[in-house]
Amino acid sequence: MRKTLKAAWGNCFFYGGLFHVNRFFNNVFKRKRLTILAYHRVGDDHPDQNGASLPFLIVSKAIFEEQLKFLKKWYKIIGFEDLYQNQDKDRMPMNALIITFDDGYEDNYFNAYPILKKYDLKAVFFIAANKMENQNNVPYWWDRAYYYLNRINIDVETEGTPSNGNEVISLFKMYRDNRSALFEKLNGLNTEEIEKCLDDMGEKYGVDQIEIVIKNRTLRWEQIRTMGTEMEIGSHSCNHCNLVRIEKAKKIYEVKESSRMIEEKCGKRVLAFSYPGGKRDEETEEMVEDAGYKFAVTTRPGVNDLKNPLVLKRINIWEETSLTEKGKFSKGYFSFKMMGF
Repeated sequence: MRKTLKAAWGNCFFYGGLFHVNRFFNNVFKRKRLTILAYHRVGDDHPDQNGASLPFLIVSKAIFEEQLKFLKKWYKIIGFEDLYQNQDKDRMPMNALIITFDDGYEDNYFNAYPILKKYDLKAVFFIAANKMENQNNVPYWWDRAYYYLNRINIDVETEGTPSNGNEVISLFKMYRDNRSALFEKLNGLNTEEIEKCLDDMGEKYGVDQIEIVIKNRTLRWEQIRTMGTEMEIGSHSCNHCNLVRIEKAKKIYEVKESSRMIEEKCGKRVLAFSYPGGKRDEETEEMVEDAGYKFAVTTRPGVNDLKNPLVLKRINIWEETSLTEKGKFSKGYFSFKMMGF
């Protein structure tokens, strides 16, 4: 029923003209607005069949291509380099849109990159520098947690509580059957505490960490340099940790060292920063500005007027963003999503 209502409203929004009225209003009466999309992974199949990572981080190649065809027709796709060269919003193109990818999964290179090139579109890939090439064979914490939930029978009632892991274990217990809420709650904790807890769980249950790495490979620097010839590379910190839960010295390292490393390995200036997990505070924003970034993106939904380029809103996109109840691409609902709702 929910999907049926969603599709009906989407068709009304697009084919009834509301999408075009809204675009006109944004361009003329609100001056020019900037839409930024946040992708993560592009898989071979539907996320339910993929099974590698959180479904709400994945869009299939087929649906991604349909989305790009829609965007190419109705928007002017730009990058942060274009935005920097024309910072006066009166000179920004009408219907400007930036496509971004967070985290730097290897499927960005094998699946997203070729489709973007096919339609002559650019995107910005935000990478966590120390996580590339799965350094130390340690994947992102959410991929490990998702794997644990799906592959092993964690008895959270009697689970031994690791040091500093009390809150993590409690959340596994409380939200085991509500995974969206679980990962949202975990995202607000200290990243090192989460990883320590997962280490202890993995040791107790004999989890093969290599299998998790294989299912969630990150980009190699050679691949990043190749994409960087046509795409933009941005910083997503060094280790993708919750920046508001770490001390100042570590925060400076995460923000500054990541751009230095990317610029050294890719030979291109890094203009934009993506707050890991969308977590930020005033101190973090000041550090991002001091580090020389010109733009920074959050996970807050909506479109932008560029009043504060260091807290830009984005619209999260994944498979279900644009699907009808029959699993087909819907111009209607996708167009509604583009408004930032």
